[in-house]
Amino acid sequence: MILDDNHPRRSLQYMQHYGYTLAALHGIKRACKRVKHRKFFDLPDSDYCRKHLLSDAETFLRKYKPKNQSECFVHGDFHYANILWKNNRISAVLDFELSGLGIREFDLAWAVFLRPGQRFLDTLEEIDAFLQGYAQLQKYSPCAFWYYYVLIAARFFAVGDAAYQEKVRGLIAAGIGRYMSSIAK
Repeated sequence: MILDDNHPRRSLQYMQHYGYTLAALHGIKRACKRVKHRKFFDLPDSDYCRKHLLSDAETFLRKYKPKNQSECFVHGDFHYANILWKNNRISAVLDFELSGLGIREFDLAWAVFLRPGQRFLDTLEEIDAFLQGYAQLQKYSPCAFWYYYVLIAARFFAVGDAAYQEKVRGLIAAGIGRYMSSIAK
């Protein structure tokens, strides 16, 4: 169902379970190696940000990088294409090749970021439902989550068409706004 036209936000039926499942994975206690470094972990350079008119994102990312990282076992590539559903529940999680010890909030943000062509997780309402499901089992830093969400958005920006880029620009602004609201609390 989440791969169809998602009308009227049918994905909301799944988001809490999706978040809860990632929280269960993050609760796995085992010795493991650190995740392999990927370019998505790094800030985009100034030339990239200038080229794509992402100066607000660049300024935000340089100013607010989290100082304390919450680490745990992470999947590393937890998103809709690596999830199998059966009877409205997640029946399997695939593709653990990027798993290991990593940053919890980065893994959360990676799970909910909008990919090109995806018809869900393009609203804050869906992200909030995912985070509510996650919070049933695990704690996380909202500031760190929104920071990494903006970082991932800036990195994904260039891979889509103009409509996708416009949507991502709005998600970046929303993520910065949510971050600012989180630090005000």
